[in-house]
Parts: sequence; C-alpha cells; structure tokens
Amino acid sequence: MEDINEIYQFIGEYLFTNLQNVEWNKITLNIEINDKYRGFKGFYLDNKNIEHDLGIIFSFDFGKKIKEFFQFTKEKNFTPYNRLIYTLEADGSFNMDFKWDQELQDAWDNNK
Repeated sequence: MEDINEIYQFIGEYLFTNLQNVEWNKITLNIEINDKYRGFKGFYLDNKNIEHDLGIIFSFDFGKKIKEFFQFTKEKNFTPYNRLIYTLEADGSFNMDFKWDQELQDAWDNNK
C-alpha cells in the first residue's frame, strides 16, 4: 500500500457496491483489529433515519486489505488503535476514526 487514500476509496467502494440495491443516507462500518484478529459489523441509516444491519458478508480479500492497511499504519507509526469507524455519507463524503479500546484489548489478551 503506497497511499492511505487507497484504503479509504476501497472501503467506500466496497460498501457502496454491496448496498447498491438499498436506499441509504449514511453507512457506518465498525472494524475491530489487531495483529491476530479482524472483526466487521455495521449499519446503515435509511431515508427515514432508521438503523438497519449492513447484512454484508465481508470477503477474504476485504479482510486481507484491512490487515494490510493495519500493517501500513503500524509501519508509518500511527498512534496505536484497535477500532476503526468508517462513515460514508450518501453524497460520497466519508470519515475514518481511529480509536484505542483498552477493554477490547484486555479481552483479546485474556483469550490467547
């Protein structure tokens, strides 16, 4: 991965493609990640701002790309994180938040 914008575009296109038959105003994807684990869940808001499960089965390739991004950010000395929150708006704008969740990390550490 040479450019961080690659992953932003990749996630946005993946979500858009998988929800192209749904009318939505906003999509939120929550990613939990560390060196050994990746988890994906999220929701979208419809035109009445009612929340619905994404209902997406994320592909192996999607998980691989997220893992590559995680490694890229570690190599570039990003502030440590184990949660990513990607939000895509209907107008194409997006946001990605990087968060550290110590309780999540503790749970992973206790399940070794």
